[in-house]
This record gives sequence, structure tokens and C-alpha cells, in this order.
Amino acid sequence: MLAWDIAEFARDPSWGTAAGVGLGLAALVPGVPNVNALRRAAGGGARLIARTGGEILDVTRIRIPGPRNSPFGKVDYLLGNVGSVESVGKGGFFRGVLGFSESNLGPALERHLIENFGSATIEGSRIRAIGTLVGPGGRSATVQSVWQVTPEGFADLITAVPR
Repeated sequence: MLAWDIAEFARDPSWGTAAGVGLGLAALVPGVPNVNALRRAAGGGARLIARTGGEILDVTRIRIPGPRNSPFGKVDYLLGNVGSVESVGKGGFFRGVLGFSESNLGPALERHLIENFGSATIEGSRIRAIGTLVGPGGRSATVQSVWQVTPEGFADLITAVPR
């Protein structure tokens, strides 16, 4: 559902009509077409975020890829668990400076995308979100997270870097 025209979304009769559908809008930027209709349809947990350009992020379709062609996933790489200079450097930042671990970095990066989607740069199927990332101990830094929108509509983390 990412990068779907919001006007098309609002015309779709299948959304928000059945009781308990659970569609909600986490953040609507002023000026988006049909804002009032979309707000009235909100119910249950926050699920969709719309941008002024009409792109929509379904927060249930954000993924942090695990191991694919190696025993390591994106979180392992960002925490310095992979035997490469780049991984060790990123681990020094995400684990060493901000204090993240395997259990909390993924959810923090998902929140980073959600919180910064409205101001993110979208180029083709890539999303670049820049904003503050707060570690579990309260330390914060400006981070850019980069996401790839798959043909199936998922937003998969590519990488994250300090800015």
C-alpha cells in the first residue's frame, strides 16, 4: 500500500466500512485530500501514515530483514556483529554510542521511519528518512535510515547511518 495515491485509497469501498477493520491514521499532514473522511474512518490502532504528496505508509508492512544469504541480518550488521570494517564501525555507533542491542534496534528503526515519513525523501522505490534516533539509555543522534519498497508493498530496511 506504500506510495498509493491517497485519493484512490479514499475511493476504495473496502477500507473502513466493516466494523472492526482497525484502520487508523497515525499521522496526516495538513492539506492531504479527504483528510476529514480519513480521520472519521480511523479506528483501532494507528496503521497508515499519509504524506502531502499522496504516498501512504502502512506501518504493518515495515520489515527489518533477517539473514538472507549469510547468517547475519540487518540488525546484526548495524550492531557490528558482522566481520567487516563497515559493520564494526556502525556497531560502534549504534551499540557503543546509542546503546542499542539485538532486541531493541529493529523496533527503534521502525519508529524512526514512522516518525520521519512525512519529511522523508522518496525517490522511485527508495525512502530516505532523516531524524533523531533515541537509544535505550536516552542518548540521541541524527540518523538517516534508507528503505526499499518491494513489489509486494513492504518497506524493507537497507541501512542506517549517523548524519
